[in-house]
Amino acid sequence: LGASAAEASAAAAKASERARAERGREERARLEKTVAAMSAQAKAIEAEKTKAARAKAQADINSRSEQQAGALQAMHDELERKKNMLDMRRAALASRVADGGTGGVSTSMAAATAATAAEAAEA
Repeated sequence: LGASAAEASAAAAKASERARAERGREERARLEKTVAAMSAQAKAIEAEKTKAARAKAQADINSRSEQQAGALQAMHDELERKKNMLDMRRAALASRVADGGTGGVSTSMAAATAATAAEAAEA
């Protein structure tokens, strides 16, 4: 009877060891799944970061483009103003030539004087 008890005890110890090993494998598998899920999350976050960085870079480019567009519009407006002044002076001079170049006061001379005064005031 003592041999049977020893065999039963040995069998119980083996069963306990197998159960412990099985729990260890299950725990390892659970941890591996958790690590894989975290890795997938990290990749998704990295992709979002890259996407956000690209969007920010594009926004910076757009902002610079808007600033450049504003500067170009200001330059365009200044050139338009200068062109208008030149057109007024040219028209006044053409009118003076059409008047025969007489030194008299005419509407074309008044326009030329006004254009020159306006240009001086803006400069």
